[in-house]
Amino acid sequence: IIEVNKIKYTDGSALTSDTALSSKEIVYNTIQTPKGGQYQIVLSDGSKVWLNAASSIVYPNRFTDKERKVYLTGEAYFEVSHKDASFIVSTGDQEVKVLGTHFNINSYKDEEYIKTSLAEGSVRVTTTLPSSKKMATINTVLLAPGEQSIYNKNKQTLEVTSVDPSFASAWKDGYIVLKGQNVVSTMRQIARWYNVEVAYEINAPLDLKIGGTISRNTKLSAVLKAMETTGKIKFQLEGNKVTVQSKLN
Repeated sequence: IIEVNKIKYTDGSALTSDTALSSKEIVYNTIQTPKGGQYQIVLSDGSKVWLNAASSIVYPNRFTDKERKVYLTGEAYFEVSHKDASFIVSTGDQEVKVLGTHFNINSYKDEEYIKTSLAEGSVRVTTTLPSSKKMATINTVLLAPGEQSIYNKNKQTLEVTSVDPSFASAWKDGYIVLKGQNVVSTMRQIARWYNVEVAYEINAPLDLKIGGTISRNTKLSAVLKAMETTGKIKFQLEGNKVTVQSKLN
């Protein structure tokens, strides 16, 4: 892949795949969102992509008749236009192949799992060995609407579970839905959402389960205060840094 055009993030407005659309050559654009940012992209085939915070996508200025392929790091929601050519999303550890459908992929490098959640249509998820030059296939599953594939990058296992796909894609509408996640997983999302650094004291209750819904319009201090109502955790917010502490100290 030759990344020719790097498009600087400015705000969350929609961006049409524009550079060199009239060119006969295929060139690749890269968009990367910062922490706290989002972006919507309309690709040359009419497919729409919403990029979550701290994510990036590499995509061509135009697709060929045989294949439509993009490369994702982080999280994105896709509304893929139906075409005869397959649409493929590669994250390095897995590939998702569709013709036309709506789905969400969470593939942050600092997360243990890659989660693909299907809202409409069908997708084929193929996990791959990143250490293999030929990306040897580990497993393949076909998802139906309301299903989520979960790939454990450490154990290299692929499972399918039922899920409400609106929970997985709520971020593009300005919400994070937490469903029994531990403190570390929760704080990784908050760090990306609010563009803060997170530190942990030795006795911090890292396995504490957190649930609830966070709106992007909610101030960070209010979110942390709400989490403290569990009675086991407290936070110290200083500038751009959040320190997680135990209330039992």
